[in-house]
Amino acid sequence: MKMWTAATLACGLGLMATGVQAADRARAFMLAYDKNGDGKVTEQEMYDSRSRAFNSFDTNDDGRLTQAEFNATRKEGMARLIERKGTDISFDRLDKNNDGDVTREEYLDFTRFFARADRNGDGALNKDEVGRLMRRGGGNAMM
Repeated sequence: MKMWTAATLACGLGLMATGVQAADRARAFMLAYDKNGDGKVTEQEMYDSRSRAFNSFDTNDDGRLTQAEFNATRKEGMARLIERKGTDISFDRLDKNNDGDVTREEYLDFTRFFARADRNGDGALNKDEVGRLMRRGGGNAMM
C-alpha cells in the first residue's frame, strides 16, 4: 500500500508542478507581451514585441535567422529570456518551411496560435486564455 500511495503522491505532485509551470509561463507571457498593462495581449502587441526580438537576433540584418545566429542569441541573451519567460524556443518549430533559416515572416507568423488561443474571439488574449493554452502545451514557440 505504501508503494501505491507514494506513486500516487509522486504523480499528483508532478501534475501540480506542471500546472505551476503553465501558470508561470502564462504569467511570463503576459508580462512579455502586454505592453500597455491592460491585462490583454493584442496581435499588435505580440507583433511589435516579436519584431523587436527578431531585429536583435538577426545580427547581419538579412531578414533571416540562421541556426548560428539563433545559437549565438541563445548563448548571449536567450538564457535570460528563457529564465524570464519560463520556456525554451525551438529553431525547428520556428523554421516552418524547414529550409534551415527562420525568416522574419516565419518568426512573426503567429496567426494560428493567436486564433487558437483567443477563445472568446475578442481579438485579444487574456490571462485565462493564455493559461489554458499553456496548460495544454501550446504556447512554447510563442515565448
